[in-house]
Amino acid sequence: MLAELRTPRPALELALHWLREHLPPLQEVTLLHGDFRTGNYLVTPRGLSALLDWEFSHFGSPLQDVAWFCLRDWRFGQLRPAAGGLCPRAVFDQAYKACSERRVDPDVVRWFEVLGNARWAGCGRASGTCRASRSPWFCRPSAAAPWRWSGRRCG
Repeated sequence: MLAELRTPRPALELALHWLREHLPPLQEVTLLHGDFRTGNYLVTPRGLSALLDWEFSHFGSPLQDVAWFCLRDWRFGQLRPAAGGLCPRAVFDQAYKACSERRVDPDVVRWFEVLGNARWAGCGRASGTCRASRSPWFCRPSAAAPWRWSGRRCG
């Protein structure tokens, strides 16, 4: 992905190097939403009604969706509350464990947060590059990667 960009991106290169060096073992594989965040679910007075926008769904660690929900991008410029801008992480982690019977490993979530930020930055940068060049560039997943890029067409 970085080779497609016209200018060096040392922060992304550092993030990708860190991700390779700290890759957590895959404990469990489940179907993931892939874009679980505020704005992609409907809530009615009776509770959660629907999850929207499944175009990024894929199989992987369930903690990837937890990390994506906690990315700073979905907090609309606020540092707190850290879980989707809605509540503290500890509250979210307890509710997640109660509903899923899965423990939230903060080190694995941190790894997926770095991945999510790198994905967001890389695809956002690539989107600007392809718009400027008018080329049909895609963020495509690598078969060897333990994660997937968005698959969203630029331009």
